[in-house]
Amino acid sequence: MKRIFLMLFVSMFVLCSRAAFAKTPGIAKLTDLRRGEKAIGFTVFRGLYPEKFDVTLGGTQNWIGQKYILAQISGLPSGIETPLKELGGVHGMSGSPVFLASSCSTHEECVDHGKMVGAISIRPADFFTGGVNAMITPAEDMFGAHAEGFAAVAQLQPANPPLESIDLAKKLGTVNGSAMGGFSLEPCDVRAAETDLGPGSAIVIFFAKGDIPIASSGTVTWKDNDTGTIYIFGHPMNGTGNVRYPFAQIKIEGFVQTSYQPSHLPGCVAGNEGTITVDGPREVSGVVGKVMSLVNFDFTLRVNPEVFRLHEEIVMKTPLTAALFSQLPQAWAGMHVGFPKNVSIDYTVRIVLKNEPEIFIKNTLPYNGAAAPAGVIAQVLTALETSGFEYMLESIEIHASIEQKPTVWKKSAAFITPAEASPCETVKLSIALAKFPEGAPAAVTEIPISIPCNMFGNKAQPSTAPQKTRPTAVPFPAAPETEQILISVQSGMQFKDLRANENPRTLKEFIERTNELASLRSDGVYIQIVYPPQKNTADVKSPSTGNPPTPLQAGAGGWVRVDNPESIKLLMPEQPKPTVVVLKLPPLPDIVNIDEHLVLNIKSSPMPPEPGESTAQRKKKRFFFF
Repeated sequence: MKRIFLMLFVSMFVLCSRAAFAKTPGIAKLTDLRRGEKAIGFTVFRGLYPEKFDVTLGGTQNWIGQKYILAQISGLPSGIETPLKELGGVHGMSGSPVFLASSCSTHEECVDHGKMVGAISIRPADFFTGGVNAMITPAEDMFGAHAEGFAAVAQLQPANPPLESIDLAKKLGTVNGSAMGGFSLEPCDVRAAETDLGPGSAIVIFFAKGDIPIASSGTVTWKDNDTGTIYIFGHPMNGTGNVRYPFAQIKIEGFVQTSYQPSHLPGCVAGNEGTITVDGPREVSGVVGKVMSLVNFDFTLRVNPEVFRLHEEIVMKTPLTAALFSQLPQAWAGMHVGFPKNVSIDYTVRIVLKNEPEIFIKNTLPYNGAAAPAGVIAQVLTALETSGFEYMLESIEIHASIEQKPTVWKKSAAFITPAEASPCETVKLSIALAKFPEGAPAAVTEIPISIPCNMFGNKAQPSTAPQKTRPTAVPFPAAPETEQILISVQSGMQFKDLRANENPRTLKEFIERTNELASLRSDGVYIQIVYPPQKNTADVKSPSTGNPPTPLQAGAGGWVRVDNPESIKLLMPEQPKPTVVVLKLPPLPDIVNIDEHLVLNIKSSPMPPEPGESTAQRKKKRFFFF
């Protein structure tokens, strides 16, 4: 059951055609239904087995291109004390099958030969005093009857939905399942038989299993006993077509009987596991007995001498996956240790891919729950998903410990002297850091940076060839050209790669780059110097050596490693991309927090006079030419 809201089907994928769907029940057509006609529905109010409730059919309502049957549900089943007429449709009843009362009177009769009207799917409002209190998805529109659009869109889109950045706390309760939340779902003492799962049974669809299950619960509309196929909800969950979510049958502990968003309370897992395979336009479908594997996620948090452990099994490639990895550990850590101040978190992250090197990340950051290591995982998984590489994720581990918070170094000053230069000149980058919160004396460093002599190509280089002929006229000197060199000074936890669109070519290269970037130390300072693209320099030699320096031979267009940040005379290679030179300063004790970006303006120099030419001659030529 869900509240009515506009739903945009953004991510749609392959969905089976109607012919591929399993055996369907007897269906009552909309044209044969009469206003005021009596029907009966089935859902679990308490325990494992469905109970009957009364339904009075009304007219039909078009909503966003779909037809719904207006209805009033009523009765007082044994599991509740408040009449259904006052409660209306309850969260958790989505998918409850409704049959014409004239065709059957018991659950067994209705399953065997009843005429199905449809499935309870929408709660239209709150605080009912009479009239319509539920809406039914017509049976003739279910069971794959409207899957053609999903199948057509699937040919134009990837096979898996992208990872999304969402607020997990807000998402819980609003996913298009009947009831969504972090349930406490332990196995029941007695498992249900396969025959116990059928129309009206309660099930739960998992996004995460383990210490904190995250799941969406609802009701089975129909089950084909020959194939084990089930249909639930009577509405989409996320509307993403082909999916893979584990599900299981559950017992119901009771109902929250309130006029505002009443809901059933899932109890234990009774068995009958399977896999949801289709998130369709009118229902969700899956197969009993088809069990899928999940990704193990283990988080160990040490606070001497205590050790806390979280174990989850995460369903990959769902709209909740990234949020689960980034926010669930933080909520869990907050429950166990809170959010203490003046401490830091040391952590290592291991992401294991099948038949590939592992992704290993290690760092120390100021403590903010488990946001740092968990956020790193979400970033890596999002990058993996958008990389286009095929991969199979096997497991993720976080090992973290909370320590006394060390000193934090922050920027006191960062500047370039002079702020403007010309090719072949040298400037100094000055960085001053101060300890906080003590405000101790600053640590100061100066880094000389040489401006490449060929910043403006060949024309910026003075000619050394002998003068053979003299022109009859010389134009005014051209106005100086200008370029900019960008200088980024960042600590490891603020570092952003400034390389220009250099996508990794292989999954192994992606892993190597991820390990390199994600494990930049929080006690280090990293400087990126971004030189603009250079042209027409192929025949220019370095003034110091006569050849391009060694670091650029392997790093043109990308990163240039400089282990000893002394004065660097660079000859920029001819290329359409900027060159990024990276300097790593020696680490400081404890944590550094700096994120500074500076701009150095470079101006070209006018061409010098030709050898043997006086200033007066040049002035005369200028005048003559003018």
